[in-house]
Amino acid sequence: MKREKPYIYKRVIAFIIDTLIVTVLSGLLTIVFTNSDKYNEDNKKLLELTEKIVSEKQDQDKYMKEFNELNYDLTKDSIEVTIITIGVSIVYYSIMCYFCNGITLGKYILKLKITSANDKELNIFNYFLRSLIVNSILSNIVIIILINTLSKESYINISGRVGNVFTILMVVSFIMMMYRDDGRGLHDLMGNTKVINIKDLEEKEEVKEEPKEIEEATIVEEKKQTKKKGEVKNERVNRTRNSKKK
Repeated sequence: MKREKPYIYKRVIAFIIDTLIVTVLSGLLTIVFTNSDKYNEDNKKLLELTEKIVSEKQDQDKYMKEFNELNYDLTKDSIEVTIITIGVSIVYYSIMCYFCNGITLGKYILKLKITSANDKELNIFNYFLRSLIVNSILSNIVIIILINTLSKESYINISGRVGNVFTILMVVSFIMMMYRDDGRGLHDLMGNTKVINIKDLEEKEEVKEEPKEIEEATIVEEKKQTKKKGEVKNERVNRTRNSKKK
């Protein structure tokens, strides 16, 4: 079976471009609508702790304990940031993608397009389902739920496993994109979508138009031939009538 999917590297590059755009937009909105001082302070502490373990000034066990506690505090203090990121992701990957007919900025640059896998019309919900895993919307929602319902110790024990699950889902989706004949990942199956090259779509449309043009030209020619035969027949009838009159 001939593969319908575009080259995998184009999809990866488009994904990176879109992720950067969402990150920048989320960062700008975070600066405008939130107080990021505590968030920045936690980030600074986490970076300093990472530098310590890299330079081997602190043992691994103590580092991991402090790292987990700092990571919890960072996640707790960044709930507003996470909510903004979820909102931007939904708008960008679902609503905007729907109104732009399956094209994000990254896909526009790489000449890619999201279309229906079975020629049914896509709606915003299809794009939303598609973006849940691959664009980290679901993982961020789960993080918010866990951080607000679990104790610090429970969150530290569970969050790592949850993160591993979503990482596995991303890897599975990527492998499916590489090896399925239609290039559809797990996220495409969820959203009933597939990604195609815009160039391939234009070529298919041209191929469809050519037979139509040929068919129309054939019909016109047949009409001409029929008309011509009719004229010849009428001319013969007229000659016969004229001969009888004489």
